Amino acid sequence: MTKKNSILITGATGLIGNTLLEKFLDMQYQVIFTSRSEDKIKAIYEKYFDFRDSLFGCQVDLLEKFSMETVKNFLTDNELRPRYLVNNARSLEFLGSDDFRKIERKNWVGEYTLDVVIPYELTLLLSEMKDSCLESVVNISSIYGMLAYNDYLCDYSLAISMQYGTAKAALIQLTRELAVRLANKKIRVNSVSYGGVEGRADDAFKKRYSKICPSKKMLSKDEIAGHIVYLCSESSKGMTGANIVVDGGFSIW
Repeated sequence: MTKKNSILITGATGLIGNTLLEKFLDMQYQVIFTSRSEDKIKAIYEKYFDFRDSLFGCQVDLLEKFSMETVKNFLTDNELRPRYLVNNARSLEFLGSDDFRKIERKNWVGEYTLDVVIPYELTLLLSEMKDSCLESVVNISSIYGMLAYNDYLCDYSLAISMQYGTAKAALIQLTRELAVRLANKKIRVNSVSYGGVEGRADDAFKKRYSKICPSKKMLSKDEIAGHIVYLCSESSKGMTGANIVVDGGFSIW
């Protein structure tokens, strides 16, 4: 049965998603999460065994045609109605390119679908379900939805793919559009654009990044969750349509 603080997080097995999942469990939220992998869902259940009564893993490939029906059935069968939604699903398979001129169409379509279409469909699904409790939606974007890549950081072969930044820019605009269209339902929609997060970057990249960022470092895992917690609480009740930038000042230089 749905608790007062119930949250659905997509992409909860990645770096940002897992950090959020752990944070909200610690705060006694009921956490619903999605993953394509049955093994990853089992691993999360095992890792957070002490929270088993507050944890619900939905196995679904969000890119499949009937994925929204799968999510709806899962929520219905488990009598769940999330109050908060975090659209965070990611896939590295669409980031491939030889250089900026050779991005295959399937990667453009796949990236846009996952970053824009799926958040749109999932937000509408939760807002239109019978007995919907949805209050706040948070879309996870990136500073590359606001900025072009910096060739000081890396050459074309290592750069953030063009389709990624373009889709993240569209996600910020989707946030504004949904904020307007769902205001009559008292549903708030905001986005968070993160800068570089430690995890996969090597020491050479982190050193270059620190030279062009006022805070002199990439974000740590501990600096990720607080802004999402704020947007999924009564404290942010007056905010909708906003894009919060969390980048240690990277985008102001």
